[in-house]
Amino acid sequence: MKDELSNDRLLLVNQWTDFYKKTSDETLRKIRKEVGMELIETTISEHIRNQGKREGKIEGISEQIAILESLHKQGILSKKKKEQMLIPLRQKLDELCEQMPKAA
Repeated sequence: MKDELSNDRLLLVNQWTDFYKKTSDETLRKIRKEVGMELIETTISEHIRNQGKREGKIEGISEQIAILESLHKQGILSKKKKEQMLIPLRQKLDELCEQMPKAA
């Protein structure tokens, strides 16, 4: 279900369930960790702050990729070395992009 909802809607679901929850915070943290919802925000301010952090990380990774491409074009990095260095950057970029809100 998480994949079908935007972060905004997940936030609303989270706020609703937190309002009526009868489980301890520790149990709730364990459940969130198990289902991969550790970063679901509990307030609109937290949502905006976390989204800004993700966007900043995406820009930073994009800049690193551009630098590696530039070093390759200048002949400083071989194609093989460039590709090896790009793999973890692209994986992290994909993860961050998946966390961004989907268009509602």
